Amino acid sequence: MVLQPTLSLSPTFSSEATSATVTSGTLANIDPFGIGGAHDSLFNPPISNPFDGLIDELSIYRRALSDTEIQAIYNVGSAGKCKS
Repeated sequence: MVLQPTLSLSPTFSSEATSATVTSGTLANIDPFGIGGAHDSLFNPPISNPFDGLIDELSIYRRALSDTEIQAIYNVGSAGKCKS
């Protein structure tokens, strides 16, 4: 598996992640995974550059979504994935 990180911040495709490392292979449960910051070291994981804000309705997909799919998720608003 090759990870191709992308980032969507609005109902249309915004940008590709520029600081992520592309990894091939399978990620094991012991591999660090973080949202909103960067691990400086594999074995000593202080978080650097923490995100100062709120992250809502985070989703991780096995493939890149098309612009049409992203727009459809955005269009349903609160009737979509998070119905509370």
